[in-house]
This record gives sequence, C-alpha cells and structure tokens, in this order.
Amino acid sequence: MKKKRFLLLTALGVTVALLCGVGVALIHAEETPDSVAPKGTVLLTEGASVSISACTAQRAGSENSYEMPSENWCKAHLVDGNLSTGYSTDPYDRETNPDAPVTITIRLAQKATVSCVALFPAGDRFPVDYTISLSADGKSFTEKERVTGASKPQTAAVHSFAGMEAQYIRLHVTKRYTDATVGQDGVLVQLSEIGVYGKADKSVLRLVKPALELCIGETETIGIATKGANLSDMTFASSDASVAAVDGKGVVKGVKKGNAVITVTDRKSGAKAECPVYVVESDYSFDDNIMISVFWPPTPDYINDEQYRLMADAGITWVLGAGEETLATPENQLKMLEMCYKYGMHMTVSDGSFGGQLTGQTAKQIAANVAKYKNIPGCNGYYMLDEPFNPNAFLSAYKALKDADPGAYMHLNFLPSAAYASNEQYKAQMNDWLRLCAAAGYPQDYLMYDRYPFGLAAGSMDRDGFFSNMKAAHDVALANGGVKTGTYIQSVQQDVAFRCPSASELRYEIYASLSFGFKQISYFTWFTPVNRSEPFSKGIISADGKPGENYAVVSKLNHEVLALGKTLINCEAVEIYLNGTAWGGMEKIPADFFVQPNDRTNYILSLLRDCKTGRNYLMIVNNDFNNQKKISLSLDSAIGQLYQVSKTDGSLSGVALTGGKLTVTLDAGDGQLYALPEGLDYLPEKSEPAPGTNLALTADVTANSSKGENGMYIAGLNDGNRTAKNGVSGWESDSREDAVITMDFGLVCTLNRIDLYPIGNMLGAGENMPRDFVITYSQDGEKWHTLVKATGFVMQNGVTPSLRFDAIRARYLCLTVTARNGDTVALAEIEVYHDQGSVPAAENIGGGIRNGVRGTENVITFKAGANLALNKKVLVSTDTPEHYRQWGWGASFLVDGKAETGWTSNVKIHDKALASEYAVIDLGDCFRIERIDVTPLGCWPENFEIRVSSDAKTWITVASETKSKENGVYTVNPDAVSGRYVMFVATKLRGTTADGYMLQLGDIAVYGTPDTDLAEAEQMCKLYTDAGGSQDAEVYRAVRTLMEKKDVTQSALDAAMKKMLDTVGKELPAKESGAAPSADYRFDYGPFSDGEEETTGEITTGEDTTVSEGETTTGASTDADSANTTAVTTAEETSSPNKKNGCGSVLSCLAVIGSVLAGVVLLRKKKAD
Repeated sequence: MKKKRFLLLTALGVTVALLCGVGVALIHAEETPDSVAPKGTVLLTEGASVSISACTAQRAGSENSYEMPSENWCKAHLVDGNLSTGYSTDPYDRETNPDAPVTITIRLAQKATVSCVALFPAGDRFPVDYTISLSADGKSFTEKERVTGASKPQTAAVHSFAGMEAQYIRLHVTKRYTDATVGQDGVLVQLSEIGVYGKADKSVLRLVKPALELCIGETETIGIATKGANLSDMTFASSDASVAAVDGKGVVKGVKKGNAVITVTDRKSGAKAECPVYVVESDYSFDDNIMISVFWPPTPDYINDEQYRLMADAGITWVLGAGEETLATPENQLKMLEMCYKYGMHMTVSDGSFGGQLTGQTAKQIAANVAKYKNIPGCNGYYMLDEPFNPNAFLSAYKALKDADPGAYMHLNFLPSAAYASNEQYKAQMNDWLRLCAAAGYPQDYLMYDRYPFGLAAGSMDRDGFFSNMKAAHDVALANGGVKTGTYIQSVQQDVAFRCPSASELRYEIYASLSFGFKQISYFTWFTPVNRSEPFSKGIISADGKPGENYAVVSKLNHEVLALGKTLINCEAVEIYLNGTAWGGMEKIPADFFVQPNDRTNYILSLLRDCKTGRNYLMIVNNDFNNQKKISLSLDSAIGQLYQVSKTDGSLSGVALTGGKLTVTLDAGDGQLYALPEGLDYLPEKSEPAPGTNLALTADVTANSSKGENGMYIAGLNDGNRTAKNGVSGWESDSREDAVITMDFGLVCTLNRIDLYPIGNMLGAGENMPRDFVITYSQDGEKWHTLVKATGFVMQNGVTPSLRFDAIRARYLCLTVTARNGDTVALAEIEVYHDQGSVPAAENIGGGIRNGVRGTENVITFKAGANLALNKKVLVSTDTPEHYRQWGWGASFLVDGKAETGWTSNVKIHDKALASEYAVIDLGDCFRIERIDVTPLGCWPENFEIRVSSDAKTWITVASETKSKENGVYTVNPDAVSGRYVMFVATKLRGTTADGYMLQLGDIAVYGTPDTDLAEAEQMCKLYTDAGGSQDAEVYRAVRTLMEKKDVTQSALDAAMKKMLDTVGKELPAKESGAAPSADYRFDYGPFSDGEEETTGEITTGEDTTVSEGETTTGASTDADSANTTAVTTAEETSSPNKKNGCGSVLSCLAVIGSVLAGVVLLRKKKAD
C-alpha cells in the first residue's frame, strides 16, 4: 500500500532525512516559525489546511505531494509548526522540466489581517521563481510579492507587505531549482514550513477542541484557538452544572452521566463559542465485545453522515484513522471523530504526528500531540505503527503515548509470518514486543497482524500460512497473560496479488479467527483504494462511496460476531485442533481428548474457557469454504447436553445429544459456538515437573529490555536451543540500563542448578556475558532472597558456567546484571534443574570442536586430485529452516560439488553490513592444503578471510579481502599450510532489501595431500614392541604397510595403530583438540546476612525456601563446569528487590490462565492417567 522512499536525492541533508529516518534537514536549526514573526503579529497557521496543484507532464492540475507522513513528508507538514518535517513534490513523477508550475494554497482556520509570509527551506530544493497572493474568498487573489532568481536561502525567506484581510494564501512556483545532480527524482520543490503572520480576527471565537467526553470526576481545561485571544478574557457557563461543572479558568469537570454545553464568551469582543460535553461513567472498555474495525476508511470527500451511517449499520465499532494519506490532517481527523461519535463508533487518530516519526520525538512532544485529541468524543486510540519488522525501538514512544492517555489503544500491526526467516523468529519478535510493553507498565491491548490468504485463482488459499500465522499469534498472546489478538480480514481485491473473497470465504476468515480466540477483526479494506502503486478493486465500499456486493454479507457477519462476542470476549482458546487435514503444523484431535471425531471431515475444533467464570465452550468451524458439511462428534460421557450460543442475541439454548454424539450441519466456512455444562473442566492442574527436567523450558520469561534483532530475543532464553536455530540465537539487552531477567515457573518448584549458556560459535563465546550479577529467588513474587552473587565474571575457554547449590524451593528467579563485559548483555540459554545426578554436565560453547577418541573416527580415504571437501561435515554460524532446502539452500549443499545450490546464512537477522557469518568444513583428517576454490552464489561478502586449522582452535589466515567484489570462482593457493578444518568467515556482508544482510556461497572445494605423522607412528610401533608385542603380528604388519604408502591418511593410520596398541593394553595418545576445556569460576553463595537477621524460611507462604537433607542430596562437583562452587546454607531476604529491576511487580505482569475454580469437576481427558 505504501509508496517507496525517494530513489535518489541529491541534496545531502534530504538524503540523510529520508534514507536514515532523521527527518527533514534544517539549514538553520535554531530558527522556528514563531521566531521570525514580525513585531505585533502572530503565527496564523494553526488549524490551517493545505491543497496542492501542479501542471506537469504527468499531472494536469492534480494534487502533487509526496504524502508519506511516516517519512516526515506530506503537505500538512507545511503548517504544523515543525521544521523537522516538510513538503515535497512527488519524486515518482520524475519531473525534468524546471518550469513545471506548482501551486500551494493555505486556507486559514479563520479570516485575519495577513501582513507577512515566510518560506522555510528544506535542503536545496527551494523555489527559484514564485509569487505570493492573498484572498478573502479563495476565488479572487491579490498578488503581494513576486520573486525571481531566488538563491538557496540559509534561513527563512521572509516577505512582509501591507496588511490585507484574507483567509487564503497562495504560493505559485513557476521555476524550480535544478543542478547537474538531479538524478532519478527529477526537479523538486521542497519546503519545511510556510509561516503566515498578521493579526487574527477576534470576532470569531474558536476552541481547541470542538467537544469533550469526560468520565465522572475527570477534568479538562477548555483551550482557546483564536490567535490573540486570552483565556483570562473569557467567561464560562455550563448549561447543566450537575452534569458538567466549569470554573472561571475554563476547567470542566464531569459530575454525573449526561450531556451539557459549556458556553465560552470573550468579554472584550463579545464573541462566543459552545463546547458540548458528554459525561460517561467510565472510559471505553475493550472487554465488552469483539472489536470490529476498518482500515482505509472513507476518503476526505466522503467524511459524511451517509458513509459513517453505512459503517455503523454494518456493525463496525472502530475506525482505524489511517489510509488515504490525505486523511492525515488534524482537520480531517476531527471530522472523522465527529462522525464516529455521532454513530456510536470509536477511532484511532492518525494525523501525521504519530507513526514512524515517533522515535524522533521526546515524551513531552508525544504528550503534546496526544493532548490535541484526548477527551475529544470518539478518540480512544492512536495509530502507532504499521508492519514493523522490529518494533522494539518504539518502546519508549509507546510508553509515552500510554503515559499521556493510559486508556487509549495504541494500534500496532505486525507483518505476516512469511516476512521472517522462520515461525520461531516471528513468534520471538512478537513475544519481545509484548514482554517489553508489559515491563513498561502497559500491556499491549491487541497483538495484531495482517495476512491475506486467498490468491488470485478462484478457490485458492494459502492454508498453511493462514493457520501457522493464527497459531503463532495465538500462542504468543496466550503465553503473555492472554493479550487480545486481532487480524485483518481480506475484503478487497488486489488485482495482481489476491482476489476479493466470496461471501463464504469472508465467513470462513472470520469464524476461523474467532475459533482461535481473536478479539479484533479489521477489514482490509473498507473503502476501495484508488490511484495507488498497487491496483485495488471490489472493496466493501467503492471508491465513489457505493456499497459493494459484500456490504450486506459483512453486515450480517458482523452482527453475528457481536452477538457471539458477548461470550467470546472473555474466552481464551486454550486448545485448538484440526480434523481431517492438519495444515500449517496444526495438531490433530488427540486420541485422549474429551471430544472425538466420527469421520475425517475437515473442521476446526477449539476448546475455549471463560477467564471470569471458568465455563468451557466448544467452537466448530467448517474448513470447507465451498460446501456445506455435516459434522459428527462423540463427547465424553459426563457431558449430557450442550448449549448453543445464539448468533442473533448470544443467548443459550439446549442441544440434546444422541448417544453421546453431536451432529451439526454447517454452511460453507460457517462456525458454531457451544457452551459445556457448568462445572465441567477439561484442563489439567499444573504439577511440579520430575527431577532432571529443565524447569526453564516451560517458564514464563521476561526481561526489561531486548534488542529484538539479529536473532536476539527474550524467547531465545528458554527455547531449548543452546546455539542459533531458526533465526533465534538467544537474547541481548540494550545498553541503557541494568539488565534484568525474571523467570516464573508457574508454581513453586525445587531447584539446585542453573546453567548460563553464552552466545557462542567457532569465533568465540561469552564476550557479552554478564560481569557482575546477582540471582534472587521468591515463592510469591513479593519477598525475595539472594541466591548467588558474581563479581568480575569472565568466560574462560568457552566453558559454560553451571551454578550448583543446595536445593531451594522457588517459583520465581531473577537475574540482575549490574556490570557488563561488553556494551550489552547476551545469553544464549538459561537452564534450571533439580539435578539429582541424572543431568549431564553443561555443554561447552565455542572454543573449537571436540572430536571423538583417536582411532574411532571415520577413516578418510584419499584419491589424488579429488575434492577433499566433497560431502564432508559442515558447521555454519546460522542456518535456514529445513524448508529452504527445496530452494537449494542448506549447509550440506556447500560441499555437494554443485555451483547451483549452496548455503545461505539465515535471512532477516542482520540489518547492518558489519556482521559476522561463517562456514567451517571438517575434512575429517589433516591435509597439506594446496588450493581452495570458493564459488559465489548470491550475496558475496565485502570483507572476509579464509582460515585453516588442525584443531579448530588455532587458525592460520590464508586469504584476507576487503571491499571484495564477486568475480567468478575465488581461488587461494596456501603456502605450506596443513589442517583439518577450513573456515570461510565474512565480517562485512552484502544483502537484499527483502532479506537483510547475508553470507551466501555456492560451493567450497579443497585440494591437497594427506599430512601424516610418520614419526609418531614409529614411536607407537616401539611402544607396542616394548610392551611385548610381536613384529610378526598382523596388527603390527598392518601399521607398517600403511606407513609405506605414499598417500595414507592419518585417520587410517590412527585406526590401525589403535587396533595394534589395544592388543598390548596401551592407548593412542589423545590430540589436544579432544581434551575437555577447563575453567576456574568462583561465585559467592553466601551466607548474605549483611548484618541483617537471617530470613531463611520467613516466606509469606510459611514454607521454608531450602530443602532438608532428607529431601535431596547435593553431591560434590567433579567436572570443570561446576568447579569451585559453595553450598548454600542460608539466604538473604531482599524486600521486593529494588523496584528498579522490575522483580517486585512481577505478579502484576502474570496471568494464570488455567486456574481451577472452586467446585469445578476436573475431567481433562477422556482417558484417565
């Protein structure tokens, strides 16, 4: 839907603004629109509107404006008082004629005596020839200023003249600036602001807000918009002070539910204005029903009663205020709010002050933008961001928005899962955002995404993507305390990508979403977009405002949703299954589920639970959107009756079961909701995992910050992967504050071991491990105890720190990092155990490769001239999901001898070129390497090295390139280098817009000859004979025969020597690479009295936090991973540990979805354990 950014901009300042997201470049940053106002005048452009016309080769008097508020460019920015934004003619016109005219007309909010106009530059593209004219009626204009040959000004071009009563100001550009570096964008007109100055007409009194909606007890000060008018000159009167009272300073207070009108009078001029006030009992609630919203609402010419009545009659409850760029003006947003409120709808505001530029605003600026709309009837949200890949950078803006209007909905919409390297990465990205929002004190209102499943071909549907995306959003939301989910409903045709759905397809989209527990459905689109780079047709409402063929369809469906929504709004979909075909990785109905299918008909079956009452519901959706289907189910014997939820009014009616079976006939794509009898519950109670279980794997993990890029996400801390997989490598903090990680196991558990896995690979491990940290624990999230402290911790030899201590009882763990080894803190995984001796030692990450015992590894044979790398083992820094193999991408393809297939590092994890990726080939044996050939395939790196090693620890660089360019097969001929491992490591990548920066290689071939240690073989023969072995023995002769062969490999010789030495009880010496690395870590396990009374056992639950000797035994540490640990004998209570670290408020961020209500019968599954 969006236009792309400028292709080529020659002005340096503007290039920075557009391509780097900084904003419009200012030449004189100290200047402001108010600072140039002539004495005795005021800036008159507040509330003004702008129109543009141009006569060019591409346009005949039509609007010519690059309308991209997210990039700080649109015509409304000419009068927003902000010099960091601006206006530009459209670079997509590619206008080459500098004489192509442009006319900019500003309509002031009211008439005024205008005596000055200032033009503020935005880079080099300042107009050369232009006139300034004024008009009172917008028809007859008087020229006040004519300029020819204007040079590029360093400050505003200020034009003063005799005052004239006017409401319209026209800038007519007849010559544009041009130079030899015009480029693809053509000649442009660009300005950051047009200031209009003079004396306002005080005979008309204008208010800042046209109306107010206040809760009982809430206050708002009436603002005066008329320039030159003072609040102190006003009197205020309420038509009903019992509803809305007002004092002499214009402060209005909601007293009781009802309506009143505040009349404002200017004592000096006698001018009056009225402000309707609507007092309500409480803020808008998102918990009353399913939200039904629209994207691409009626365009400016159609902001009228007819269109908004059509939306309201169709059951629309919410309008997303974004869409056609010309809607993004305060004037249009206020009109839309008025219409929304009039017809009982609500709206997210999008006037260009929000969106992508939020990251460049201070909290004060954001609060000021919110204040323009807060308490205006109909305003209950702000359009924050659409389709960010990583929204984490917007967290501070989100918090500022919520601080300014806590009850409002900040709309953020995620990309579809197909935009990410894997579903795991997608879920990790969404999880990051929800966790960070909750940690900031404001859980996200809706987890929203868009995906349009119906292709151009009739009957086609991306079912795998449809279901996997729904499940991803559902799972992430449920794991975050039941955040509401939402999705866009495909309801328009994009003529080159997807079709307009039929009635049954629309029904299917909606009912499938409801079965997954979604709480918002948004139509994409409502109005039919026109004049877009993407061709659209067949929207619910046509571009000329006429209802399309699907209007009646969605109207009926919406009213069904609202009837069911009174029940569904409180329900979470706790289990979702598919019968028949299981698309998108969905699970089929388990054999022990309390509902069983009687055939293979394709349908969705979901179990939903009311979070308030605990009552359970079943929802069935026909997966066939072309045909009616009869569905038969067998239910648990405890269920004697179901209750159908009415699609008309939400009431319940009994449904008799025949022989324990439910038979229902559903129309194509239709669904039905049933209530189970009260008191039945099929969800299991949570029980403590068995000893040896990784408790962290199912824990609820939060952090106070997260990079959310380059594979680093909060979800990476407990995804079960100690190294990178599916685009997720682990977690990394930002560098702004102490890092805090909190784990909630869901119930009190016993634990005595914590393993902290570093981010690591062949290049090293643990560079960003925490340096100083403390781990605390709690049973209730309120009282905390210190478990262990570390000071000056540094990783040694890639050894993973494994913290061992006497067993404790805890539900929560909190790791607080107070000092870092690097700019940030990073961890690959946290594992937590109650280890009774069955859990293996922590795996060491980085620092080389541990090979098998000499003589037991695969024997490598050598053939002269053969590719030594062919089909050998490959280790890569990151790999793509398995399904990428169908496109010829996979680590094994790097050594298959084919140039047309190869390996790519994982896509969409690097957004910067300066990142490292590598591939290591294990030749299986040591060779004297004579030649290495590397075949490019795609993104050839800019900087890279090729290294060789015999032990995967010490590397010799045999090639190094910077600013390399792809030029066929890259060949290096090492000089007298031997090794088993060949590494290609890139340190500066190239990439694509779609997939980010990557390393892509087609093939690596290695050539050389065996490097065999014959001197050692002689020693082993002597060792054998000294131990009594016979030189006539076959095992001895076998070794001697191999030693005489010219091209014998070390692995072949090792196998023969081991067999020989085994006969005399001797061992083949281990190579250094096979030895386990060691480390000397020291952690402080207390006691931590610090002069305070010991608090072990003083937990509010009355349960001791330590486990007695009879309950568990902690053995002495014998391996290097757990060396130098000290047993815990006591613990220090830290009352709600430092509020700044977020642990004390952990309970406020958690929701227990499966809590068992009193008197509920637990049946869970059909088959009892």
